[in-house]
Amino acid sequence: MKSKPAIDEFLEVGDKAHQAPDQKAPPKAPEYRQSVVARLPISQSIRLKKLALKLTEETYTRVTTQALLEQAVEDLLRKHSL
Repeated sequence: MKSKPAIDEFLEVGDKAHQAPDQKAPPKAPEYRQSVVARLPISQSIRLKKLALKLTEETYTRVTTQALLEQAVEDLLRKHSL
């Protein structure tokens, strides 16, 4: 017949379950957004939408044209050290 676990062991397991996981970095504050109107050639706009669809299908996560444009602008700014 199995013996009952000691109360100390029971409490230790319960304490470990309620501990918060280690946080490496504090959560980022939301970044405010500003609308910018950019006129793209229709061919670029179509290619951008096709790329967003292709990446969405490959990664099984939604990839938007906005996310692609943000990444392209960020890469350009980083390239020029701004």
